[in-house]
Amino acid sequence: YLSGLVVDEVARFAARWAPGAFRSSWFGPAVERLREHRRRGDRVVLLSGTPAFLARVIAAELGADDAVGS
Repeated sequence: YLSGLVVDEVARFAARWAPGAFRSSWFGPAVERLREHRRRGDRVVLLSGTPAFLARVIAAELGADDAVGS
């Protein structure tokens, strides 16, 4: 579905659209556990099957240190 699109343009669109778009679907206890890890100084990385440009935006929204997507 992304075939033929310019990577930088899609990434810019995702950076504008994605923040806040997924918050309502986050599982509260999992987000709280992530925050607890951050408070303890643990490094948090989001591993996802979503495209990497979107995973990075979601990781930033969650406060994760990094993201790995497909």
